[in-house]
Amino acid sequence: MTDRHPAVVLGSFVALVAVLAVSVTATSWWTLALAQVALAFVILRHFCMMHELSHGSLLDGRRANDLAGEYASLVCLTPYWGWKRIHVEHHTWAGWRDRDPTEQDSDLSKLQPWERFLANWAWRLSVPIIGASFCLRTFWNLPRLFRLFPDTPRRRFLGSVALLVAVHGTAIVFFGELYLTCYVPGLVMFLVMADPLMISQHVGVPIYETEGREVRPFRVTEQERFARTLVFPRWFARHVLLGFNYHSHHHARPTVAGHLFSDMPFPATVEENWLAWLVRAKTTPLGTLLEGGHGGGVDAALAKTPPAA
Repeated sequence: MTDRHPAVVLGSFVALVAVLAVSVTATSWWTLALAQVALAFVILRHFCMMHELSHGSLLDGRRANDLAGEYASLVCLTPYWGWKRIHVEHHTWAGWRDRDPTEQDSDLSKLQPWERFLANWAWRLSVPIIGASFCLRTFWNLPRLFRLFPDTPRRRFLGSVALLVAVHGTAIVFFGELYLTCYVPGLVMFLVMADPLMISQHVGVPIYETEGREVRPFRVTEQERFARTLVFPRWFARHVLLGFNYHSHHHARPTVAGHLFSDMPFPATVEENWLAWLVRAKTTPLGTLLEGGHGGGVDAALAKTPPAA
């Protein structure tokens, strides 16, 4: 039986209540500002926790993980069931660009010139529209979710979206000023951090096109070379990111709780220091970054021909 980690969920909830309490009762601008910085990291932890819950790796039973996942989704403003189904499908088809639902619209050349210009400068200036746009087009996009997953009851996707709209809509109506001052700044800072963290996981690591052929999914032991691990300070990786940065490890062992990866040596094919990757990525045009032709080194040395099916 896989070990369970309810303390991760409880600790996240306690941290959220604490920073919101400080934000609401703050009597000076600097106290509120510090509380919002802390809130950004708490939201980031909730996002990473939602990822773990979608794999069922923290609590006993699917229902418990899903309920806790819905709670986490409220904090990071991402519909849980849209996230879960897309993410499971991503783990099935990682390595095949045109089968992986997280890779299918990453070609900037399909955008209008003004859209490419806007995306490039938003990326360079850390304006978090890339991740927000991806989230809206991927996890909030009900018609696409219905089309991709006809066997999943539509009420799950609808329920996750309706829950977010109802809770946040109610908060705006009844606590408008508090919502704007005690939640929105932390949310924006979370989005600024999440943009490069999400992009780092697969961008620049060569993957394959099916070219219309029938192909098999790569086994989990094969998938790690299509992902990148970023090296953060151990305490940050374990307690804030919950191991979300160990993405090579995660694809090789998707049912292991991520915060345990810091204690599990793993020879990742693609591994970089977080700051070195961030500097390199931010000085690279977004289109080049998404094409994967900017990296060199290990990325460029990876095989360009898929293994036989």
